[in-house]
Amino acid sequence: MSVEKHSEIKEKGGIYFFTTRVLGGNNIFIKKRYIDIIKNAYDFAEKKRNIKNLIWTIMPNHLHWIFKLDESNDDPIPIYQYFKRHTARETLQLLMHESQMKPFEIVRFFRKCRYYTAEELLRSFKIRNNYQLWERKPDLKLLYSSEFIRIKVNYIYENPFREPWTLVQDPQDYPFTYINWDLINEFLE
Repeated sequence: MSVEKHSEIKEKGGIYFFTTRVLGGNNIFIKKRYIDIIKNAYDFAEKKRNIKNLIWTIMPNHLHWIFKLDESNDDPIPIYQYFKRHTARETLQLLMHESQMKPFEIVRFFRKCRYYTAEELLRSFKIRNNYQLWERKPDLKLLYSSEFIRIKVNYIYENPFREPWTLVQDPQDYPFTYINWDLINEFLE
């Protein structure tokens, strides 16, 4: 996101859509330990960063999130920067540890996904002498209308159900989506 766009998305108590993809599109969030890192980061953001999670989902190689800022806050940038930095650090540490162990079970929803060993993933995330988990340009949008909120909520909710994933037959069956319908409905009325 460029600096000039930063001022365009500031709104006190704003509702934001955030999505980011794993570098190279590698399927890393197919094991419970990695999924838990992301789930815990969503929970931490809500508890410690004073936001409300409306909906989130964790896909094998990307994630989507809609959150609402506190009424006193107009800047979503520190929240998503912390989220990306924290999840990257935790995920890469786990990969480094796991590269010295034998593989563990892939979550059943993801058995058809391309699997990479920890060593393969670490090699793919290495850029010069550093590691990078997330692609550089995430998508962060201010959801400025109830219609825009509805569109993004439906997109996130149905993502595990749609092509090319088709991880479940019914979006309700996907265990790695959180949705707060009560809060969402407040903004759709």
